[in-house]
Amino acid sequence: IGGWICLAAALLMIVAARQAVPGAALVKLIAIGNLGWVAASFAVIAAFAGQMTGLGIAVVAVQALGVLAFAILEWKAAGAPRAAAAA
Repeated sequence: IGGWICLAAALLMIVAARQAVPGAALVKLIAIGNLGWVAASFAVIAAFAGQMTGLGIAVVAVQALGVLAFAILEWKAAGAPRAAAAA
């Protein structure tokens, strides 16, 4: 499953890299994908907390919160007005 997630992420990055300024819809799609990552991370903790060490739980939780912060910043940036591109 992880390989398919990486493939989808790579395709999104290729599309974003080809655009001078990524469109708001693409940025929001990436932010939604990041929210999915956060939800999956906490689902892993909920499902496997008994088999994980305290450090493992902390690492997964901290990376999920970091991704959540990126998702929030991406969503806010997608909604912000853009300056006119210099010609």
